[in-house]
Amino acid sequence: MKSALLTKEIVEEAITILRPSIEEFMRKHKYVALAIVVLDPLADPKADEFIVWEGVIGEQDKSKWPDNDRFDYNAREKALISFRTGLPSHAVQRLYPHLYKESDFKYGGSSVFEKIITGSSGFDQNHDLMWSNAVSAVCHGLCMYACDQQLMGENKYITAPKS
Repeated sequence: MKSALLTKEIVEEAITILRPSIEEFMRKHKYVALAIVVLDPLADPKADEFIVWEGVIGEQDKSKWPDNDRFDYNAREKALISFRTGLPSHAVQRLYPHLYKESDFKYGGSSVFEKIITGSSGFDQNHDLMWSNAVSAVCHGLCMYACDQQLMGENKYITAPKS
């Protein structure tokens, strides 16, 4: 089962809205890249493709990332902790450490906002969390708008938006 409204296009629109602010923040704080991943909260990770969108803002060449860090992998791992626990990864770190399993990524930076799960990596864990929250919040607003558009239509059932 997949979300009818939290689509790749919705997340891309959210990223387009936020990109200028993220890029300005990167420039001001001298960060190189921010990897972001958004998961489908309805997907079954064993049966469905559960990554709605993932990408990197900033430097695309991973060899230029500090210490050859794997921001994309880290963002995914943070989001997976949230998918599994239903909690932001910083909440697991600070409040529910007993929910960690062996080999979990130990830093925070994922968000669960209105059940939209976003993981970010490339900044410090607090700024990763800030941008994860922002992406989730904008996605939520865009999903609300898409739902409102459907409520005005003739169909009695929610359908996936036309691309």
